[in-house]
Amino acid sequence: LKRQKGNSFDFGTLLCSLLLGAGYDAYCVSGYATREICLMDQTRDICPLLKKKGELKSEEKKKEARKYQVKPPKDLRSKFELKMQARKEAEEEARAVERRKEEEARISELEKPKPDALHGLRIHCW
Repeated sequence: LKRQKGNSFDFGTLLCSLLLGAGYDAYCVSGYATREICLMDQTRDICPLLKKKGELKSEEKKKEARKYQVKPPKDLRSKFELKMQARKEAEEEARAVERRKEEEARISELEKPKPDALHGLRIHCW
């Protein structure tokens, strides 16, 4: 306890001792684990406390219908030009999404862990 250092067996035994002292039924279990578990490497884990930003629900205010209201002017733009502009924007957005996917695939390929020579041979206690 003073050094605050140890391996998984030390921490597992300490935790069981504390739980038994507090009156709980506790056991140490040992078995095989991956390199990330044995080395306590949590760099690739996503924090469960961080939530993805979801769509925020915005309350739309109801517009009061007025009896005497000035009507907005008519849209005098060409419908064909609007469709062509929307098509061009959609194509650009599709290209941007494709580039993002390729970048994410490249990054995930770089972040993959190296093959473990001791796979299936690492013993861990929890």
